[in-house]
Amino acid sequence: MSIDNNEALLITQADTLHSLIVPVDELLAENMNFIPEVIERGLFRPSEDEALAHWYAKYLSLRGELWSIIKHCNEIAAVPLSGIRSDEQWRCFVIAYSAACQLVRIDRFFLFELATDKLIQKKLNQSFKEYRIPPKTFTHILNRFTNPKLALKLYEAMWKVRLRRFKIRKLQSDALVGKFVAQLTLYQTYLDPSKRNYIQRTAYFAKHAVSRKVASAKQKSMFAVLEKLGRATAEVAIDNKKQVTPEIQKQALAMLLPGDVLVTRHKYALSNFFLPGTWPHVALFVGTQEQRRVLDLQLSAKHEEQWRGGISTFESKKDGVKLRALDETLHVDYFAIIRPKLSQQSIKQGVERVLKHEGKRYNFDFDFFRSDRLVCTEVIYRAFDGLENMQFELSERAGRKTLSAEDILDMAMDTDAFDLIGLFGYPKAMATIVTGERASQLLIESYRLS
Repeated sequence: MSIDNNEALLITQADTLHSLIVPVDELLAENMNFIPEVIERGLFRPSEDEALAHWYAKYLSLRGELWSIIKHCNEIAAVPLSGIRSDEQWRCFVIAYSAACQLVRIDRFFLFELATDKLIQKKLNQSFKEYRIPPKTFTHILNRFTNPKLALKLYEAMWKVRLRRFKIRKLQSDALVGKFVAQLTLYQTYLDPSKRNYIQRTAYFAKHAVSRKVASAKQKSMFAVLEKLGRATAEVAIDNKKQVTPEIQKQALAMLLPGDVLVTRHKYALSNFFLPGTWPHVALFVGTQEQRRVLDLQLSAKHEEQWRGGISTFESKKDGVKLRALDETLHVDYFAIIRPKLSQQSIKQGVERVLKHEGKRYNFDFDFFRSDRLVCTEVIYRAFDGLENMQFELSERAGRKTLSAEDILDMAMDTDAFDLIGLFGYPKAMATIVTGERASQLLIESYRLS
């Protein structure tokens, strides 16, 4: 590789690092004051989950850029630290060392200020599909931070700066790296040369790794059992002939608006015995193509391609969280339609927000803490919670905070959060979809017919 090419590559790395300084400052100054409340509550609200995931994605992006700068500078210098001689190699060192200081700065904040509680660590070890963040990322970063080989390289670089401080100071007038040399004293405050702290952190990682292995094994074992049971109960239906006919589906389609919630039940299904309440399942009506156009939904190219023809609902079932056709969602015996009392802007925001979860797996263990898998009611919860005055109160069942389909129906009957639009399937509501006060009366009666 020619000297000119090396120079061009080095200019790119310097420019990249310079462009990252402000985003790093902004990342560390970002308001994360909801974390103590989350720890006290023991659960993330959807908006808090989204805020942490968004911050996490920015952190990982900056972290990746800083590692890339270090890697490229090492390749350009093409010598170990002990072999640095030329001005070009010293420039490489200054840029790489400055990037390493910033990297340690954000990693220390992440590991020892933001994610100090096991609850936050557990959340950060989940996958965030919408940001392509794989599972166990927190553990991977903690492992890297306490890796002895990487720590030794950093100590060697710090020692190099002390020994050759006068050589480095001469580069303060250098057009390419002078701005970094001028800030090295500040940058070095981001490092922690204490061997005692390093040993403590290594021990901390070892303890974390053991606890995570035990918790992960226990969770996987429990989830496997629940998934098998959930899939088995979902597949068992005594009668496949449904009360909701194509004519009733057409009636429903004429009533439905984007944001409406479909609460459904099969007359004969084994899952009825395992899920709480008379009404066990919900789906979100996200609209027809024309309704989407009127609402001006901003969709990804993937969702534009998926959302065609009869596709108009968003639902989490045993096969995952997917966009589905209305006739699939209403292949049931009973259903109720409730409408959130939200502005069109909030409905639009809620639909766009929840579509980010498309493609995730079904949450067979009904754990609302995790957002990498969703149970059916989480589609509604993660769409609308926190918008305007909409807030869902989770109830503790079997030691976990959850939201049942009937909890959502109760909100329609007992609060101003939803309006009941129609009901079909129970006695006196078989020929057509019943609306108004009659629907409310029959809905209350339906609770006694399970």
